[in-house]
Amino acid sequence: HAKTRPVRFTSVDLELIIGVVHLSSKYQVWLLMDSCKDVLMDILNVDNVLKIMVVIDKYELGHMISEMVSSFMKENIATIVDKENWSEFLGEFPALVKDLVLDMKKEMIDTNDALKNARNNVCATCF
Repeated sequence: HAKTRPVRFTSVDLELIIGVVHLSSKYQVWLLMDSCKDVLMDILNVDNVLKIMVVIDKYELGHMISEMVSSFMKENIATIVDKENWSEFLGEFPALVKDLVLDMKKEMIDTNDALKNARNNVCATCF
């Protein structure tokens, strides 16, 4: 058995990883695709999140990774919208932006509903 050693990627290697994602999709090498997903999450940052979101959408990498990247975007949205590639992202991928905004709206509604329910369940003498 050959020994393998882990390879550490950086965000500089993103284009390489995107190429490997493309090839693993084209040739249906799903084990390699799973490794690519792990690498994408390892190198995810505010500078490359938009490219990674596009790759996830283009190659349909799955709901779980999409949710993780979406959560990262929501947590860092103030920084992300100030990046120079944000305007380009808005113009080129309006459906992804729409999904993100609608998801944020749903979370806001769910949070408000939970707060209302919590207030309704507090006894009247507690106020």
